[in-house]
Amino acid sequence: LAVLLIGTLFVLCVAIVLAVSLPVSTAFAAEGEPEATVHDHNDGTWTAITADGGTLESGNYYLAGDVTLTTDITIADNATVTLCLNGYTLTGARTNAVITFNEGVDFTLEDCSADASAPAGRGVITGGIGFLDEYSARHGGGVYISGNSTFTMNGGTISGNTATFGGGVGVDNDGTFTMNGGTISGNTANFDGGGVELVNGTFTMTGGTISGNSAYDWGGGVYVRNNSTFTMEGGTITDNTAKTFGGGVYVAYGTFTMSGGTISNNSAVYNDDGGNGGGVGVDNYGTFTMNGGTISDNTANYGGGVYARYGTFTLKGGTISDNVATRNGGGVYVAYGTSTMNSGTISGNTAANGGGIYCGSGCSLTLNSSSVITGNKAYGQGGGIYLEGIAANPCTVAFSGNATVNSNTEYRNGGTAHSNNVYALNSKITFNNANALSSVQQNSIVLNTSSCT
Repeated sequence: LAVLLIGTLFVLCVAIVLAVSLPVSTAFAAEGEPEATVHDHNDGTWTAITADGGTLESGNYYLAGDVTLTTDITIADNATVTLCLNGYTLTGARTNAVITFNEGVDFTLEDCSADASAPAGRGVITGGIGFLDEYSARHGGGVYISGNSTFTMNGGTISGNTATFGGGVGVDNDGTFTMNGGTISGNTANFDGGGVELVNGTFTMTGGTISGNSAYDWGGGVYVRNNSTFTMEGGTITDNTAKTFGGGVYVAYGTFTMSGGTISNNSAVYNDDGGNGGGVGVDNYGTFTMNGGTISDNTANYGGGVYARYGTFTLKGGTISDNVATRNGGGVYVAYGTSTMNSGTISGNTAANGGGIYCGSGCSLTLNSSSVITGNKAYGQGGGIYLEGIAANPCTVAFSGNATVNSNTEYRNGGTAHSNNVYALNSKITFNNANALSSVQQNSIVLNTSSCT
């Protein structure tokens, strides 16, 4: 009996210690997502959002149930606001962005789902049509940020919104957007930026998902323009579409740096030959640097993984794989621009010409160090690399270090597969050292009015 009593007391003590030591202020989140804070909305520091909407001053706000606004929400200048969706839906009045803020605002979006009756992790902002500018264009259907304001998204979903630019979120005039978790999905831009629009803004993505958004022209997932900066450290950009350019991400006159995360299953396909850059489109002095992460399973007419025209693409790490171009450049397409491959892998991509890389007129391509182009295929020519310049403006390619181009194939004219790693037309190929030459020499190179030194 004494032993049984001691054992019972021991179990009780362990239970008490665990109950005291386990945090009650956090909830488990999906892998890659931050832990969601669970708020006590009845502690006197939280205010319930009502259908009246209107202007929010500094404070903590939450949804006590589904709310359909009669007036869309504006956050007062210089206010600090936290909104917890609490598993419910906030539907806009369809007069503006659902939430708009302009000067010096610090806004945080969460979805703790503390109430037992609310579906966990299903809080939604929907039904917005965007902030109306002086040119009658609308920006940021769900949330619009401007004027040195910051938006931090830790949870919740922004879905079912529309705008001219930035169907889900619009970031303008020195606004800053950080996405640590949550989802931006199913939004539509009548022109550019189905999920997120950046114009003179900053966007950092460490987690969360941008998916299923569409843009009529550029940037199905994210649109980066006019001195904007997009840094992707984690998260997923997937299943977005753009008719013309950049199914996943479009960047022009701006900078995109990818160090982690995944860009996959996006598309830029328009008619037979009008869509460029299924994963990422770089245009008009845009800059894209890939240090890590994965770009895979994207589709376009040109540049299934990455399309760079009049821009700069640098690959320093990561993988570009299993992308498809119905025309040229399964992995990467570069024309009238500069591309440098210092490391990383381009593999398993497919195109009519240039399964791995297509380098067109005015292209300057450098392959350095430990970069690898392997296992790609073309149904025309250039299983690994297809170089197509013109006499007045040849394509130039330089191999250095231990760059490797091997095991690529072509199926010219529907025939049987045979090795073809580099096909060059009106191009200049340079091997800068013996290591560079040996890494490609054992494989086939086809020269057509081109030089190889």
